[in-house]
Amino acid sequence: NPYNKEVYDCKRLTHQEILAVLSRYTSTFEDKSCNSFVQWCLKRKVNFLQAAVSRKRVDSQNKKIG
Repeated sequence: NPYNKEVYDCKRLTHQEILAVLSRYTSTFEDKSCNSFVQWCLKRKVNFLQAAVSRKRVDSQNKKIG
């Protein structure tokens, strides 16, 4: 479950970082630039492009809050 906050943390990644992760699993974007990847995502309305930013901060007892 990707919404399980005890297992997953949301991270703010650049398009280049996302493309780097994808390139480990597929050759679809092998010879493509980051801009080509972004255009491909926009045409397909990939959700991470519209994702809200979530910030977490840690209190003095190292518990996640917010």
